[in-house]
Amino acid sequence: MKAIWKAVKYFFRTADIFLLAVSLLASAYGVVLISSAGRAMTVTSDTGAVTLVNSATRLVSVQCAAIAIGVALFIIFSCIPTDLITRFWKWLLGFNVAFIALLKIWGVEILGNMNWLKIPGFPVLIQPAEVVKVTFILILAKQMAESLRRGRLNKLPSVTLLTAHLGLMAGVIFYFSKDMGMIVIYVAIFFMMCLAGGLKLRWFAAAAAAIIAAFPLLWRMLGDNQRQRILIGFNPASDPLDKGWQAMQSKIAIGGGGMTGQGLYQGVQTQFGRLSQKESDFIFAVAGEELGFVGCAVILLLLAVVILRCLYAATRSPTPQGTLVCVGVAGMILFQTIINVGMCLALTPVIGLTLPFFSYGGSSIITMFAAMGLVSSAYRHPKTHLLTDN
Repeated sequence: MKAIWKAVKYFFRTADIFLLAVSLLASAYGVVLISSAGRAMTVTSDTGAVTLVNSATRLVSVQCAAIAIGVALFIIFSCIPTDLITRFWKWLLGFNVAFIALLKIWGVEILGNMNWLKIPGFPVLIQPAEVVKVTFILILAKQMAESLRRGRLNKLPSVTLLTAHLGLMAGVIFYFSKDMGMIVIYVAIFFMMCLAGGLKLRWFAAAAAAIIAAFPLLWRMLGDNQRQRILIGFNPASDPLDKGWQAMQSKIAIGGGGMTGQGLYQGVQTQFGRLSQKESDFIFAVAGEELGFVGCAVILLLLAVVILRCLYAATRSPTPQGTLVCVGVAGMILFQTIINVGMCLALTPVIGLTLPFFSYGGSSIITMFAAMGLVSSAYRHPKTHLLTDN
């Protein structure tokens, strides 16, 4: 018993408890918003009929269970050095590909994307590409740290291998799920980590040129529905009754909240079936309508604190790999937040990305806490250093 108590005290003394506390605070705020959104979830049939279903209890129960699992993973990953995990990088890479490939067998299509996994006998859906973000960051950090150790990060073979890793994951996700939103986040994580690792600007310029050159081909690879969603996403008012409906209703909801909102559980758009996917992709709109600008500002503040804490942990890691993991996690949260809030404000296309810690979704919340555990692992061994490529 003394040994257990000693281990517990050591964990609380060395782990990043501040990061855990802020993450839990954000998640608790998210549960409150989900409880409001779930009181009148909208289900729209092909005929246009709308049914209002009170599913708040189920949504809150699932979210709380996911948070509990996430906290357990935070504790586990906090206690394991990242370099110990990445020793098995080949197995992790195989897991990444195989897990997403399971969509071919047990995939469930939701809103045009085959990105949800329904494993027989398992009570909830899983989003493989969401979970794999964590292992993608770990493997990429391992690759880059090894290249840094050998002083070859900016050599063509190293850059080629890094790009091939990204291309493999983007290709697997696109082939099995067509989830362009998730691919965008993987690309953002990749560029954030490369920038932090010290990749020369000439490689970023070359990547930009390659993307521009390949854009016509990539555009043709998309389906008609995906192309329309992207085009209308930058101007939802051009099709407010169809493809632009979600973004326009979200913008109306946020605008209707004013400074302090219409009151929790009292938002017109939220409670009367005008706002779709409000418990997940558009949870920020629920906050805007019911809690106003103040409620939205608190969300952004909490997420900013999490991101800054991840970057702070990056400066304390004793290894380049730990630093890169922290930067990758920070980049994941940063870009996902920017895109999700942009969706809710009708500034960016609606591409189905959740708001970290706040949106409903077991895969999302568990992934976030696991990622925080990796950051805490880097934090546990403080030693400031600089990444160099000599």
